Amino acid sequence: MADEHPHKIRPHAFHEANALHSSFFGEPLPSPSVNTAPSPQRRPQNERMCMGGHRDPIYGTAFSPDGKYLATASEDSTVRIWLVQSHKLVATLSEGMDTNYECLRVAWMKITNDNDSNLQQNVGGVEKYVLASGGADGVVRLWSAVENEEEKKLEWQCVGSLNHFVEDDEERPQIYALQFIQSPSYPNIDIMLTSAHDSVYLWTIENGNEESSSESPNARQKKFLSLSSIQFSHLDDASQTYQFGGPRNPENELYVFDACYSESNDLLAAALSDGTCRVLSLAASNVDEDESIQREQCVL
Repeated sequence: MADEHPHKIRPHAFHEANALHSSFFGEPLPSPSVNTAPSPQRRPQNERMCMGGHRDPIYGTAFSPDGKYLATASEDSTVRIWLVQSHKLVATLSEGMDTNYECLRVAWMKITNDNDSNLQQNVGGVEKYVLASGGADGVVRLWSAVENEEEKKLEWQCVGSLNHFVEDDEERPQIYALQFIQSPSYPNIDIMLTSAHDSVYLWTIENGNEESSSESPNARQKKFLSLSSIQFSHLDDASQTYQFGGPRNPENELYVFDACYSESNDLLAAALSDGTCRVLSLAASNVDEDESIQREQCVL
């Protein structure tokens, strides 16, 4: 009967050949070749969807507060909005984006009845969603989704931008941290958290004086107001920390790689390039708030 697997070497035959090879050449035969081709990757059983549409890697994702939409930020300098239930791409946001810089982060604002009612009043519709995106160009952009009263369809428009640099020719800070927060220390205020270089910033958002623009005819333009900033520095004993970048960072400059806020304890944590995590309290006090934040800093 023919061997069902002619490509396989029978163990007994290999043992005999190995003995002969060792007697003639003083060393054993190499182990029989094994088919090491990787088996097809199986998707996790609980994987719900796989959405492809970006031309380059995706760096950031965020679900809308109601879970209906998913936003993705990509190296292709776009933000894409997906309808979760149908996996359908419903919007591609690229207005004002510089294609030389990737988009890194996205974050949604939670719109509730407690929000400033004026923030949701627009021409020709009601503002349903507010989304922020941050990129390697040092710019945070604010996107508004207004529901068309006639078609009941969301229309996405850029309604504001925030530069984290002063001069166009300076090194652009990459926006690695982006989050909308609500702190008991600042009641009834929606705060946007961002980071650039060695600092974390807190901003409030208000409607501007302009009702609309040619680029955003149905949405009111918004402006950013600085609430607070936190600049980090190297620890006194810098020898105990990591020097990021090696020769490419001769001055051992410090960078914020991520930051997040917890409403339950009013704490903010920042991940730094020196290998430390700094935890701060946003709790207001009778002294200057910036000084209070810096004084209540601890290191992990």
